[in-house]
Amino acid sequence: MSDLVRFDAANQSLHTSQGTIQLPPKAFGILVYLRERPQQLVTKEELLKAIWPGLYVTDAVLKVTIGELRKALDDDAKAPRYIETVHRRGYRFIGLLPAIEESQTKASTLVEQPIRAPLFTLLAGRAFALEQLTSAWQNSLVGQKQIIFVQAEAGFGKTTLINYWLTTLPSAPQLIIKTQCLDQYGQSEAYQPFLDGLLELLNSPQQELVLSLLKQHAPVWLLQLPSRYRSEVANQQEPFGATAGRLLREFAEFIEQLSKHLPLLWVIEDLHWSDAASIELVATLAYRQHSARFSLLSSLRPSHLASQLRLKALLGDLVVGQRAHTILLNALSASDLALYLQHNLPASLLNTATLELFQHYTEGQPLFVFTVLEHIKKRWENTTSQDSSIHWLEQCISGGLKTLLEAKFASLTLHEINLLQAASITISRSTSEGCAAILEQDILTLEDQYQQLLDKELWLITAGEYTWPDGSMGECYRFRHKLYQDFIYSTLSAARRRHYHLRLAKRLQLAYQTRSPEIAAKLAYHFEQGGDLIQAIHFLHQASQIASQRFAYVEAIQSLDRILALQEAQQLDRLSQLATLEQRCNLLLASGNLAQAIPAYQQLITNSEKLSPKHTIRGLLGLAGALFWIDRQQCLVAGQQALELSQQFNDIELNIHVRGKMAHWCSIIQGYQVEYGQDYQQAMQLARQTNDPLLKCTHSLLYIYYLIISSNYSEALDIALETQDFAKTAGDANSYLGSIFFQAWAYFYQGQWLEMLELINSALALAEKNAQAHWIVHLSLQKSWLLTHQGEYLEAATLLEPVYQQTKLAPYKTSAYFFSLIIYIHLKTKQRDLTAVQAYLIEIQQYLRTNTTAIDWVLKLPLYQGMAEFYLKIYQPEQAYRAAQTLEQLAQQSAERTYTQLAQLLKARSLQAQGKLGEAQLALNPIRHALTQAPLALVQKSLENLGNLSIKE
Repeated sequence: MSDLVRFDAANQSLHTSQGTIQLPPKAFGILVYLRERPQQLVTKEELLKAIWPGLYVTDAVLKVTIGELRKALDDDAKAPRYIETVHRRGYRFIGLLPAIEESQTKASTLVEQPIRAPLFTLLAGRAFALEQLTSAWQNSLVGQKQIIFVQAEAGFGKTTLINYWLTTLPSAPQLIIKTQCLDQYGQSEAYQPFLDGLLELLNSPQQELVLSLLKQHAPVWLLQLPSRYRSEVANQQEPFGATAGRLLREFAEFIEQLSKHLPLLWVIEDLHWSDAASIELVATLAYRQHSARFSLLSSLRPSHLASQLRLKALLGDLVVGQRAHTILLNALSASDLALYLQHNLPASLLNTATLELFQHYTEGQPLFVFTVLEHIKKRWENTTSQDSSIHWLEQCISGGLKTLLEAKFASLTLHEINLLQAASITISRSTSEGCAAILEQDILTLEDQYQQLLDKELWLITAGEYTWPDGSMGECYRFRHKLYQDFIYSTLSAARRRHYHLRLAKRLQLAYQTRSPEIAAKLAYHFEQGGDLIQAIHFLHQASQIASQRFAYVEAIQSLDRILALQEAQQLDRLSQLATLEQRCNLLLASGNLAQAIPAYQQLITNSEKLSPKHTIRGLLGLAGALFWIDRQQCLVAGQQALELSQQFNDIELNIHVRGKMAHWCSIIQGYQVEYGQDYQQAMQLARQTNDPLLKCTHSLLYIYYLIISSNYSEALDIALETQDFAKTAGDANSYLGSIFFQAWAYFYQGQWLEMLELINSALALAEKNAQAHWIVHLSLQKSWLLTHQGEYLEAATLLEPVYQQTKLAPYKTSAYFFSLIIYIHLKTKQRDLTAVQAYLIEIQQYLRTNTTAIDWVLKLPLYQGMAEFYLKIYQPEQAYRAAQTLEQLAQQSAERTYTQLAQLLKARSLQAQGKLGEAQLALNPIRHALTQAPLALVQKSLENLGNLSIKE
């Protein structure tokens, strides 16, 4: 055939005795470049630079384009006539390809041609979709960020459309990243398509730029990458305290900064299989208001949205809010199908009846049409009579896709079947090394055999190269479509399937060795399918731990659920099941999912009652901790059950731990009692002795609270600083900020308001950087409280109002809501906006009438102080006196000296306002005495503000 091929540069096509073959733009560019350099080795790097200048693409893209070119030239890679492959290096043009004369171009005519369609004919009916993609990309080039969803069911040409469109993009400095979500059967890896893309960027010519921007704008993401990149985090304390919110924000900032240097197109195929964390990242990228030369192009199957509720809701919201475009690919219309058939069927088969048959049996489904045409081509080539009857054609078409795949499968040799079955074992791309391990064959021989299979282009296509941590390298392959892979996989016997998975798992484990956590989810899947459940559980635990470190709690819990299912099915150690169940409960609580955490703890308690009292006690403590936020009475019930059980159980440390927790809950909910002091102190002694960082941080924080409510401010400062040190060492940002929070209160009561402000500002900066919403709220309230006392009313109100509005709308009212009301009562009283104060008092009193334990006991101290101040302002001294009396009773519960003396001062002012000057003078005497015993800064400041109040007739 080679002497019949002519090169038509003007029309970017090839002319053969069988007709004209239109070349895709990039395939044409490669042919021109190679043809101009006959007999010369052209490296892959040189070709990529020449055909995709300034654009990062992988070797896989080059191989696919070379494959298209060989198909058009009818060139065999093993016995090439035109393009010779120089293994792992590049290509050499070895043939003769004369240019066609212009007159020949005009005179050429088409004759019957076999089914060997140029790529564009596979895109019949997709012109509008291509225009939409191009228009969106043009908008992104001028800084208008684009989010595009290509929606269609399996086999409707999503991948074909995207791949072809990518080849049409003009060569210009830009970055194109192509990733895919994987169907991992419930074992998804958090942020998988984005981590895959980052690794591509870090292996691209732009590596230095990408690494620099990650260090500067997204250091936490460097820690999610393989170990060789983690050392790039210059300051190892930089990621301290990171949260899911920070992870999302950093990635978005990195993308925006990268797009300032180069336009960026990020393609994610099969988004319907995405992990939950990646969907949240898509949402973050879509909702941010910053401009960026960035497009996120995703494909998905609408039928899968029923099980991806978050993605379904996000897609609807983005489209309605005009933050995203959606491109729907429908079945081929009659006219599109007719055009497709015209380019792919022999002329003798082209008629109305043929079109009607295709419409009836394929319903215009592109993959089905393509597969039918392949089947017709094979039968046409093997039919001597060239039978073109309608009956013969209907036999070729009818039976459905599965029947056609079975017919294709039946034509394979046993060796080809083995190759395809080995390739079907992997979740995504198969590797030559992995297939060699599965089939127990030499890799070099196997690569040659796969190349022969690739040349047929019936099942597999090339997918680039790989390098494993142990230095192994080779070729990657993938199926033309997931439906093809699923079909081949279904042909494996149960025994063969199990052996193949186990062989691949062991080879991957050997390849990654100490870096096996990087592929923990993949190893868990293959070991489970291979029947080694011990190893599967081991790697599921690793996968859960990694997901937790990425704050991807959905994925972490999915892995634990799978472990529980395996442990239950195999009736493994019941204590191990309880430990997994406890981990699951703690993750649910850490994620704030109280609706699931509470029944999960109840299940843990039920399952452990007769088996492990220790797990039952911890389950009751966890349940109490969850109930604290929604039902405080039930919190105390669960805590009391844990306390009673711990007293029966011979574990002194566990009993001390429970008593410390219970004393704290009772102090907050019911009010401090003297006997709780011993429980706080013993729990703190336990914290000093234990090596458990969680236990150490927990009881240190509770003890600082105890010191503050008992007015031991100096010791509270010392313990707070000590706690910060080991919280930082343990990487516990929550305890670190908690200790700063209490340190700030100690500063407040000691009158060190400048130090308090500096401390709060630095803590707020850390909390905001890490998107720690809980601490942002509480530190903002603390700062607003301080500013109110400093007379900075406008700034205090600016901080306060958004917190008040946010917490007011929450279904469960927390301490943040009540404290925001209390600050407003003090703030508006000082501003003499007494109508507003009255409204806030009514709001808080109405809520507490129905739920008296909703407010923390310690917050009642500033509440009654504020009430007394308000009643004095509206000239109701009797009510002010009663409020001061209540304040005094509350403060004396914990021997709290500051509020005790403030209560005395308020009583003296109330008595003075009533004209009881003698009693008022007597009320002042304890205050003067108390100030000689301890420097109660807040009391002293209050006296100074009143002009050192003295009672005169």
